[in-house]
Amino acid sequence: MPPNGSAQGQPIAAPSSDAACAGIGATARIAMGGRTKNRCRDIARFMTSIVQARERESPDMVTFNCRIGLLVAACCVFAMPAAAQQSQVESIRVHLFKENTGTLSDDIVTNNPGLWNVIIGDNQAESFLVSVVISGKPDSYDDKRIVVVSVFDDDKKKLVAKRSFRGFLFGKEGRTYKAMFIEHLTCSRVRIVARTRAGEKSETVTFRCGE
Repeated sequence: MPPNGSAQGQPIAAPSSDAACAGIGATARIAMGGRTKNRCRDIARFMTSIVQARERESPDMVTFNCRIGLLVAACCVFAMPAAAQQSQVESIRVHLFKENTGTLSDDIVTNNPGLWNVIIGDNQAESFLVSVVISGKPDSYDDKRIVVVSVFDDDKKKLVAKRSFRGFLFGKEGRTYKAMFIEHLTCSRVRIVARTRAGEKSETVTFRCGE
């Protein structure tokens, strides 16, 4: 056999542009699983009439099949539904419950007032509220994602409370809040962990009591 790979000693011809491009449109439809939108078909019909006219005017243009194939492929890409924005834990807040006033303190994670003997004095708190801030797509409802919140007493190496949340209704700012009320744990080092399938966020609050 001649070294150039042809049985007759002639170079092997490259496939025509028609042969290379004719299947692009069909491939795009297969990739879409038959979900091509009506809008896509309407645009394709409109563009087909334009390309056909241009082909008659300019025979040297890229072949008709290739142009239509690329058009359909691009149109189907834009017709695909956008990926949903996943709900995720944005932050964890902790508020002391003041038994002398029946009110909640500011967030002690970002504004620590000093956590020594909070069971007496101005705070007089034996309980606190954990508020988990969850972000997602604005003005939407997510009933698929799950957020698991766990509260640990690190001094005793013990899980104190655990709760799973789902069904998140987001407002125009794309946030919602879930809460847990924890009692009799304001003299220990507390660790709060909020987990989703995408990852986790944690905060530690170090309460201490003594004379």
